[in-house]
Amino acid sequence: MCFALSVFLFGIVTYRFRVRSDERNPFVQITRVFVRAVKNRHAAAALEGVAIEEERAHFSMSDIEDAKAILKLLPICLARLPFTIVYQQSTTFFTKQGATMDRFTERKCLETALEHGLLDLPKETVPMSIWWITPICVITL
Repeated sequence: MCFALSVFLFGIVTYRFRVRSDERNPFVQITRVFVRAVKNRHAAAALEGVAIEEERAHFSMSDIEDAKAILKLLPICLARLPFTIVYQQSTTFFTKQGATMDRFTERKCLETALEHGLLDLPKETVPMSIWWITPICVITL
């Protein structure tokens, strides 16, 4: 395990892309482009050419192109959102069902285990009907 960690840490220096310059953080540059675009959104159509030239004076073309690339990634991120929501529904439903089952069926489960002498045998299966879970499913919907 230690050998694998050392190989991984040694490889970070080799494979990490670094630009050794005095440039600012790229997130700050892209954020500045977005902030300037929001401030200039009410520019008149006649002054549109002037506003574009003014923006180019403040930012390099690569800053503006990077901001456009980030905006092009936004639909991909938004397209994954419905899948994530649907995928997580089953997990949260299972957790909610388990919590509800603990409250509503615990007494019945203990009574059945006591009737069959299974109270002190935690690994044994309690012979209960599956229909005891039906009200829980109705309540959690």
